[in-house]
Amino acid sequence: MTGLQKLFDFLKPQFFDNFVAATKVISGYNPETYYFKTSSLPLHMGTSLKQVCDVATKMSWNCEISSLALKNLNERKYQKTKLLPLTEDVMKFQKFLNEAAKRSLCSIKGKPPDQIIL
Repeated sequence: MTGLQKLFDFLKPQFFDNFVAATKVISGYNPETYYFKTSSLPLHMGTSLKQVCDVATKMSWNCEISSLALKNLNERKYQKTKLLPLTEDVMKFQKFLNEAAKRSLCSIKGKPPDQIIL
């Protein structure tokens, strides 16, 4: 569409609109219906364009920064102490829920609590 031959020539900001137009053409975009024939292609093109830009600037962000940050997050998540409730707390909660259920059932059926068995 532009006559440029080298991929890195297209990475200049003034050619961004050409990338957009070319992506629309190859993915079968219909401007009247705002519909792509192959919807996944523009998404893949965006990912590929970002990867090419990373290579062009020798700044592999995913390898240098993001992967290390994600590794740190995952390590912290697994090292974090998890507190479990005491058995007596679970029993108190179960008793509370049973009583609440009984009260609710009583109000629905219009019977006193001593006539309801859970």
